[in-house]
Amino acid sequence: MKIYVIDTGYRDSDFMGHGTVMIDIIKSYRPRCDIHSLNSTHSDDITSVEINLLYVLANSKSTDILFTPWHISKSDRIDDLFKKISQKIHRVICTAGNQSDLDITQITPGNLTSHCDVIHCLRKSGEPATFATQGPGTLGMYGTNITCPDGKVRSGSSLSAAIYCGIMSRNSDQRFLRRVTRLMSQRFLSELKNV
Repeated sequence: MKIYVIDTGYRDSDFMGHGTVMIDIIKSYRPRCDIHSLNSTHSDDITSVEINLLYVLANSKSTDILFTPWHISKSDRIDDLFKKISQKIHRVICTAGNQSDLDITQITPGNLTSHCDVIHCLRKSGEPATFATQGPGTLGMYGTNITCPDGKVRSGSSLSAAIYCGIMSRNSDQRFLRRVTRLMSQRFLSELKNV
């Protein structure tokens, strides 16, 4: 299995640091996974995204995962690429976003809940984070006040999706995910009782 990550790069090639945090979170769940980082330049989102998606479409296998911790304004052309990739690979994981007032039907790939695992951010209590973008078909995962591998505490749907990706790369059985989510919830609830 290979995990394709389209983000800001990794380590020295990461111009914003976001991609490094995402990949390091995934690696914390599956240390020896084969991650292929594809750099999104952000100078022209549509062109950069399209080139990277075409690369994944041409090179991926049925056992692979695509992880995209970002969204852009809805684009039918980019949506079509995500749909084609979702039919070819094991799983596409993306984020819903961090703007609670955002209409998920107006963003790519967040609007593709029937083709992708679209992740929204949950608080430790199990409730959606106040900032979380969500909609019908989105999946919740913890992502607030997470101590990242670099030691910094962060929150957001990208973290939620990276955790979800790390878990799914280990075992994609839905029963396994439900069990992990339940155990995490019990741990976080016990932490909250001690506060």
